[in-house]
Amino acid sequence: MKNQFYKLYLLLILAAILSIYSFNYLYSTFESEQYYLTASEIFSSYQGELPVAEQNSQQLLKSSTVPVEVFPTDIQQKLRLGEVVAFQSADKTYYYRLSQHHGLLELGPITEMPAVHSEQVWIIILFYLVLGILFVALLKPVFVDLEKLQKHAREFSHKPQIIDSKISHQSSIYPLAQTFNKMSRQIIDFIELHKDLSRTIAHEVRTPLSRMKFVCEAIEKNIDKKHSKQLISDIAEIENLLEDYLQFARIESQEQIFIKSRQPVKDWLLQVIEKNQQHQDRIKIDSDCVNKTVYYQPKLLETALQNLLVNAFQFAQSRIQVSFEIKSNHCILSVSDDGEGIGSEDLATADDSLFKIFKRRKSAEKYKGFGLGLYIVRNIAIWHGGEVKASNCKILGGAKFTLIWPNVA
Repeated sequence: MKNQFYKLYLLLILAAILSIYSFNYLYSTFESEQYYLTASEIFSSYQGELPVAEQNSQQLLKSSTVPVEVFPTDIQQKLRLGEVVAFQSADKTYYYRLSQHHGLLELGPITEMPAVHSEQVWIIILFYLVLGILFVALLKPVFVDLEKLQKHAREFSHKPQIIDSKISHQSSIYPLAQTFNKMSRQIIDFIELHKDLSRTIAHEVRTPLSRMKFVCEAIEKNIDKKHSKQLISDIAEIENLLEDYLQFARIESQEQIFIKSRQPVKDWLLQVIEKNQQHQDRIKIDSDCVNKTVYYQPKLLETALQNLLVNAFQFAQSRIQVSFEIKSNHCILSVSDDGEGIGSEDLATADDSLFKIFKRRKSAEKYKGFGLGLYIVRNIAIWHGGEVKASNCKILGGAKFTLIWPNVA
């Protein structure tokens, strides 16, 4: 990458040297010898007899017929102090000065300096235009390649896949493009390895677990009930973990065929709530949903809502609130409970503590779970083009999780 940088830097230096040399050449070509004298120097250097202004109008320096008394008082004072006073008429300027030997002297009329010739202006404009084209020619390929690489990066963020950016070997960012291509291949390999391990572990461990349950039932009468109960509980915990793994693997496999469609949301929401309410008599689920049709993926969003409800069931005392609304063309699905809420420390690091895989609240150690639920919810939100936020509900007093995604296809 350093070689590419030095190459581009050298080209810019050469272009700058060329532009400075060309500008100096143009300036020396168009520059004409011009001498400048001040009006005071002209008045002081002339010692001979001067004609009267009315008698010789072609003479620049002459004795003025205008008496000093016709000038304003402040001008008279300046003239008597020997200062030069200028008066302008149209594009001509007259200078006056009071002399001891010649009285009031008049210098003028003096016209404006001649403007730069139009052909000189056009040549300078053409020079800078060519210079600008030269810099564009040098820099545009770099930015075109950067834009191409940025496009591939966006596509990779939405759908990870092996990418060949096809950046030319002569490009200044070719080493960067090669590094990006290599990185994409490594990430894809890690993703596939992760999926294969998840599926293998989740399926292969079921067989020895089934044998363990069978043996446990067979020897249940011969061992202490306390140990038997603990053994059955441990097996059930491992099965729950495997079920979470399987759910996670199934959701990841659906990411590749994820498509949102426009469907009514109220009936779907009530069906999901009713399905989950059947398993809970102690806690009541209230709902508040607008009767609209929105863009979402029903199966995956049902998984996300179920995970939020399962999380709320663990912490709620007696009530859970599920609401759905549309604001600024964004769908907002919220699940709140009347539990103890989320601590300030967990809220401050929500992205690193609540929504990461195998991460849980610091205050939730006594509750069951493996930290996969909210991670799955977060992924589903991302696939919908949105996000999930954690807060505390002002009405119920417990935790509140809000899933937000744009209402677009």
